[in-house]
Amino acid sequence: MLNQQLTAGRAYQTVQLTSVSGPQMVLMLYEGALKFAGLAKRHLDDGNLREAYKFRGKLLNVLSELTRSLVLDSGREEVNSFFFLYTYLSKVVRETSIEQQDASGFDEVLRIMGELRDSWKEMLAQNKMAGQL
Repeated sequence: MLNQQLTAGRAYQTVQLTSVSGPQMVLMLYEGALKFAGLAKRHLDDGNLREAYKFRGKLLNVLSELTRSLVLDSGREEVNSFFFLYTYLSKVVRETSIEQQDASGFDEVLRIMGELRDSWKEMLAQNKMAGQL
């Protein structure tokens, strides 16, 4: 029964992900990054290093997906700016010392990704895409 529920849940997620637009996918990735950074920080603060590592890995996967989603040869300056920003955040996350329980890297991601998410939501709303979320 549990396997059927997990399979159904994965199928739903797949349908949900394949039915959203590119801008909506970016918003979902921003939300995921915020979620995983927050969970990594919380587990780090609680001293649960194994879980902190787990969510740091998930956060790095999201940042990697954001980087891969960019069309770098578009010649647009904004694309290069996002590339450098995502690369910077990935570096900050990788350099976060979980053993020393230093959450400053997760704090940096939460701050920057929160601003990006809020700006992205506003852009979607201004372009009448917010209702499709």
